Amino acid sequence: MLDFSNRRSWLPSKLVELERLGLVTSVKFGSQTDNKPGVVIEVTGKVAMGVFEAWTAGEADYSIFMPPSRKADMVANKWGLELTAETFESVFDNFVTEYRRHEFCAGTSKA
Repeated sequence: MLDFSNRRSWLPSKLVELERLGLVTSVKFGSQTDNKPGVVIEVTGKVAMGVFEAWTAGEADYSIFMPPSRKADMVANKWGLELTAETFESVFDNFVTEYRRHEFCAGTSKA
């Protein structure tokens, strides 16, 4: 089981970096009493919306939609990623890199 308590300070600092780029972010940590405790992070810009979800069981998914709406076309996703305490930050950074590619290079991101 992953413990997200050590991410409660790291994640907000990463989200502040994204907000400095003009993006809207949100983070919600689930309760340990949830059926599947974890964290959900949303990033919304003018062109794209991204959702990153991770669970204490060591799983993660992310999806990116264009335009920013859950009803929009999914342009990127990675589901069933395996997380460890050591890989959480790099997996999240991969999501941010993919999101930025769609948000800031929108003219070239849709094939």
